[in-house]
Amino acid sequence: MKVFDIGRVCVKTAGKEKGMLAVVVDVVDDKFVIVDGEVKRRKCNIKHLKPSDVVLSVKNLKSKSKEEIKKLLQQHGFVIKQQQSLTERFGKKKQAKKQEQAKEKKQQMQKQAKQKSKTKQDK
Repeated sequence: MKVFDIGRVCVKTAGKEKGMLAVVVDVVDDKFVIVDGEVKRRKCNIKHLKPSDVVLSVKNLKSKSKEEIKKLLQQHGFVIKQQQSLTERFGKKKQAKKQEQAKEKKQQMQKQAKQKSKTKQDK
């Protein structure tokens, strides 16, 4: 019996989906599997997965949709986190960066204005 057989529930340990639940839906070879669940359905290196003791015993997992797999996870007692959109995840960072840039620009303008007024006073 393989550790990463079809139906095995895992947790991603690397990448942007780190900490999210994944279910093995297909085995590509001895190093890669196809996962789905809280994560986007994709090929994943088994080094980036931590297997759990739970194996979903459902036929044709490969043909199941993402929503069906999430429901199966919930039925087995796993808590599915509400996924944030990209704007929610990265919007705060962008907004903070824009505010910082505006502040720096304002400081530069004030500095330039002081230099101009200083040169006028010297004349």
